[in-house]
Amino acid sequence: MKFYLSNSSKRAIKKQSGFWALSILFVLISIIFMALDINNRFVLSDRSNSNELNLQPLKPIKVIQLSSTQLLELNEKYAQFEQNNDEDSDDNKQSLLSQDQQAQQTGELQKFFVGSKSLKLRAILSDINTSHVSYALVEVKDEKSNITALEKILNLESIEGFKLVILSATSVKLSRTLSEKNQQIILTMYRPNIESNLGIK
Repeated sequence: MKFYLSNSSKRAIKKQSGFWALSILFVLISIIFMALDINNRFVLSDRSNSNELNLQPLKPIKVIQLSSTQLLELNEKYAQFEQNNDEDSDDNKQSLLSQDQQAQQTGELQKFFVGSKSLKLRAILSDINTSHVSYALVEVKDEKSNITALEKILNLESIEGFKLVILSATSVKLSRTLSEKNQQIILTMYRPNIESNLGIK
């Protein structure tokens, strides 16, 4: 008995066999990639772990030993800098004013000396959180130790024995009574009369 297939059946069988061939090819390619991945992950990593690391022993660091003449030469070179520091401190001591000179300071100044300290006005600010209360930022430098601090002084408060009154955005008045004599200084952020040249009031 012979079976005859129609042309449409033959085409359907060819399509199915092509589909199966493609599916088998895809599965084979997937298996090959999986085998390669397993090989790379496990077999090669085991080989790299089994290799011993070749560590070389560390060599000690050589410390430079100076001879006594080299050490003397080096100390002589550094000595000139130490002398300069001493001279600078002498200059600072000479820049301090005596009590009489400090008492004679009056008028408009950018830098004002009181005791071993110098005062410079750095800013006049208003604090909007407390009803626009104005205060001055004054740089206080200890001329002996060269230590500088910025102090916040409210209007009508005291600093170094002087009462501070804010006059403008760039100046304050410092006043005190010393030996029944009033001393008043106008501490400005700029050189005297420069405000008028800049149009600042």
